[in-house]
This record gives sequence, C-alpha cells and structure tokens, in this order.
Amino acid sequence: MLLYFSVSNWGMIRDELNFSMVAEREQAHSGRLYPLSKFKRRVLPVAAIYGANASGKSTLIEALRFAQMYVLIGPRSRTDRIARKFYRLDKTYQNKPTAFSFVFEVDEDVFEYQFSVNDERVVAEGLKQILSNDEKVIFSRNENGLVEMNEPLKSSTNAKAYIEGCSSNKLYVTNLINQGNTALSFVNQWFENIRILTPDQIFGAFNYYATDNSPLSTTGSQFFDVLKTGICGFVREEVPAEQFPVREEMKVWLRANPDKELPIMSPMRDMFVARWDSVEQRVRLYQIKTTHKSLDGNDVTFNVGLESDGTRRLMDLLPIFMGLIQTNLQARPFICFVDEIDRSLHPLLLKRVLSDYLGTLNGDCRSQLVFTTHNAELIDQSILRRDEINFLERNAQGAASLSRLSDYRDEKGKAVRFDALLQKRYMRGDFGGIPDLPMVNIFSSKRND
Repeated sequence: MLLYFSVSNWGMIRDELNFSMVAEREQAHSGRLYPLSKFKRRVLPVAAIYGANASGKSTLIEALRFAQMYVLIGPRSRTDRIARKFYRLDKTYQNKPTAFSFVFEVDEDVFEYQFSVNDERVVAEGLKQILSNDEKVIFSRNENGLVEMNEPLKSSTNAKAYIEGCSSNKLYVTNLINQGNTALSFVNQWFENIRILTPDQIFGAFNYYATDNSPLSTTGSQFFDVLKTGICGFVREEVPAEQFPVREEMKVWLRANPDKELPIMSPMRDMFVARWDSVEQRVRLYQIKTTHKSLDGNDVTFNVGLESDGTRRLMDLLPIFMGLIQTNLQARPFICFVDEIDRSLHPLLLKRVLSDYLGTLNGDCRSQLVFTTHNAELIDQSILRRDEINFLERNAQGAASLSRLSDYRDEKGKAVRFDALLQKRYMRGDFGGIPDLPMVNIFSSKRND
C-alpha cells in the first residue's frame, strides 16, 4: 500500500510536493481504514485530488507514470537520455535533479524508496526499511556509485557485481531484476501493482465484457442496466481480420502467446479482440458489441463507438472498480490512479458509483484508489473523509502545492465540522483548488490588462 509519495522539479511541480495516504486521527468512516498496527497508523483506501485546470493534477499523475516505468523498464541503452520533465519557469531547474520518494507497505513492513535523476544519469538512489523506532538502510547510492549495502541485498547472488556493472542512467533496483537477482523483487512487484488510467486511455480488460461467465460480463450487464445506459449485455462477433488490420508486432506477440487475447481499440473507439489460431496459423479478430432492447423486445447490437462518451467512460472505469473489489476480497494490494475520473460523467452518477464502491470496503482491504476530479458533489463527508479530500493549487510563480481538507482552519482556527455543507464553500474558494477568475468580461476589448 502507498503511504507517502513526493516529487520535485517535475512539470509544474517546482518544490517538493508531498501526497499522503496515511489517515488522520478522525473517526469518520474508520471501518474502511487499513491498520498498520506496528506503527499505530491507519491507511486510506481512497483519495480525491481537486484543482483548477492547469493546477498540476495531471502533472502529478504523469510523474507517477514516469517513476513507475523508469523502475520497471528503465533506459534501453547506456547512452539513452532520461526523459524527465523539469520545471521550466525557472531556467536554473534544468540543472537540478528531479526527485521521487515512495513510502509503501509490503506484508506489514514499511519501506522508503527514493531516486533522483537529471537528463543523463541517476544522481541518487536509496532503499531503507522503516522500523517502529528506527530505520535500516538496505542500500544507498550517489552519482559516484554505491555508498552502502546491507541485507537482504548484501548476501544475495552477485548483487555487488550487478550494482557495480549498472549503467549510470539505470536504477540499481531495475538492473538487479534484469540480471535475475530477486533480493529486492518486492520493490519491483509493488510498482507492478500500480495501474494508471488517463483521460485518453482505455483500460485493457475490456475484452472480458464479452467473455462467457467472466465476472466483468455478468456484473457489466447489471451495472449498465441499473445506470440506465440502455445497454443490456455484450456480445463478440468474429469479423474478417482485414476489417481492422493487426500490426505486425501485435501478430508476433499473439503468435508467441497463443492462449492469450489482445484487446484493440480502433480510432472510432470500436472494441476488437485479436487472438492467434494455432491450427490455421493466422490471427482471428472479434468485435465486441453492446446489446440494446428494441421497442419490440428484440436484441439490437451496437458498435461501441456508437455509445455515448459517458457510457464508454463507464466501460473504462468498471474493470478498475472490479479489479479493486477482487483484490480486496483476496486481501492483495492494488493501487489505481485515475486522472479526470469524472470525464463525461454526470456528477450524481459518479457519486453513486463511488459511494457504492466505498460501501464494499472494510479494514482488511488493501487496495487504494486515487483520482483527480472537478466534481464538487464528492466533497461530501457522508462519502469521503476530510483527509481523503486534497486540493492542488499553483502560486504566483506557477509552482504547485497540495493540501488536505483536514488541514483547513478558519479565521478562528477551527477545522471543518463533520456536518458542514462543503460544496458551496468549495465553490466560493474557502479551501482553494478552484480557478482564480478576474471580475471582468474576458471577451471585452475595454478590459484593463
């Protein structure tokens, strides 16, 4: 589980921006918090991030995606430049490193993993275990190389040789995994448990909508019917492979994985599934379609591209919520970040979906959902705790900062009451995270610059 994340010198984030999933001491919705008994702390299962357009919400998600991919894949060669996005409003930041820090829980142990990079090399990297009253360094590195190494890494096979042979633009954690050393595989696994969904991205599990007896097929039909989308089910129909040509690299993957399916989205937002026919040695292509009831009660199929933007957004989100629920039932960790979760969705519809999901949670659940949104309907303490609501703002210099609703104090130094009606106060700017709009007609040629 994620406890803390921080980043600096990335995009519009200049100074260190800290994001926490550790709960405050309030008791609202405490039954869904995961306890870290050794540390006498509790972990949040959900967090909402509010902010004006261009405040840095998507920047934060981009930073997480970069860090995840840099850990899991890393550069292809020793000469590759590091594709970071430094803070561009102050030219001195081009020469400063971009820094990331993650504090996370694995099997009730807590670790902090940090790394800093510039355009060409890893400037610093380190992993330590956080104990209840101390900390234990597992390894640390500076731009000159290894500084310190301890267990469980020290006695593992060839660890020192793999570290000393690591290129300057690659992380030690990444190189160890690439070389077959599994001493720190829990770090790699933690990053693999992260899923990120951006507004223009399709969640890859959509092929299960039309897979017989799959949970997504059964639940999806009920889900879309209850929400009055008009969809009463899903089917898959085989179509000529030439109808939507499968790229050569996809064919190579399918040939190497004949027991798997490859979901494909067309430019028209239609959904296809490709699989390899080992007997005929060719790709078979299937189109996923929705079914609606006609006025005479018969089934009518629709290409997914004919559905509304909101319905297609729900099709992206439902596999995520199903994945969160499934991993919670299995007490397994899973972290999902969704940028603009409310895109194309009515505020009350999203409120219902999120409220119903949160109703499935208890203190044994280890999955986490973090999302950015503009939906003021969710600033409701009957749904979200004060420490689950975050506000992101940019200052006069363009640098982003993050605060929680639980941090807010009025002019008398009082926190927000549990029975407070928050939507109106948010929209008038009491908590920040809204646009700073001038009191002039933006289209008037007579306005003062």
